[in-house]
Amino acid sequence: VQFLLDTLRIYYGSDCKYSELSLDDIRTIRTSLYGLIKYFLCKGGTHEEIQSIMGYIAAINEEEQLFGILDML
Repeated sequence: VQFLLDTLRIYYGSDCKYSELSLDDIRTIRTSLYGLIKYFLCKGGTHEEIQSIMGYIAAINEEEQLFGILDML
């Protein structure tokens, strides 16, 4: 889960200005990664995974990513 959250933040956040993907493609990838995180949590999320998500929510400063992770929960 932490790896997926880091991937979202680093490669699919607003800070990544060098992406060759369109905005729609980035949104699609984000949605897929959020779905994968939800799948892992439904299979039995550990304390560390929940803590990773809470840290992500506290640290993220991009509104679209914040809404995405909250929608997933």
